[in-house]
Amino acid sequence: MADQPASPAKVKTAPWRGRKRAANPLSAVIHIRCTPAQHAAYEAAAARAGFSIGEYFRTLADGKPSLRAARRPAVEHKEVARLVGLLGNLTSNVNQLARAANTAGFDIAEDELNRMGDEVRSMRAAVMKALGYGD
Repeated sequence: MADQPASPAKVKTAPWRGRKRAANPLSAVIHIRCTPAQHAAYEAAAARAGFSIGEYFRTLADGKPSLRAARRPAVEHKEVARLVGLLGNLTSNVNQLARAANTAGFDIAEDELNRMGDEVRSMRAAVMKALGYGD
């Protein structure tokens, strides 16, 4: 057998490889001291605005969010989005009940199942509208 060089080990690349670098990297750090109550208030204000604390303070100082600002969904939006998923589960359960009843030959009130489905769909539409999706 001929001596073959060992294959080079796969080198892990940095997570930012392939992405464009920012023209003005944020490399300077500012530290501030505050009380735990103030910190909680700053975190709450930043969460309401959809920013991290750092981006929140940069926005306050500059008057506008930076291009890097990744807006976070408000806590309420996360909860409402979770509710949309639960409504989808409920709709699925209603459909499964209807299918099981029809397969077993039970005499079901089809109009009642349709009414339940319509109510769930209207609840989902209202939640989606509150989130800003739809009419």
